[in-house]
Amino acid sequence: MKKIEILEYLQEKGYDIGYTTVCNTIIEKEAKRKEAFIRQKYHPGGVCEFDWGEVKLEVEGQWQTLYMAVFTPAMSNYHYAMLFHRQDTTSPVLSGFWPLKKITVCQQNIYAFHI
Repeated sequence: MKKIEILEYLQEKGYDIGYTTVCNTIIEKEAKRKEAFIRQKYHPGGVCEFDWGEVKLEVEGQWQTLYMAVFTPAMSNYHYAMLFHRQDTTSPVLSGFWPLKKITVCQQNIYAFHI
């Protein structure tokens, strides 16, 4: 139903109510809606999200704007990142990946050779 139809219905039922009250009530009700989540199961290597982020770092006394490529496998939710001078992946600041959190001993050994 449209808001105006709700207003007309309520007025037909004998309520002394205005359009603004109907609109405000609907806005309040819609704001209280609960968010729903669907639990998903991922397989190793099945889904990986990627995004660029801009970071400002002080390197040898000078501030530089660098671009961080972040990969997040859905199953593990680890975050792997690389820094670049541009968002074209041809100019890495550091070669190889390094985990940002949840590092296991095995991963530490693997990534130690790439940094």
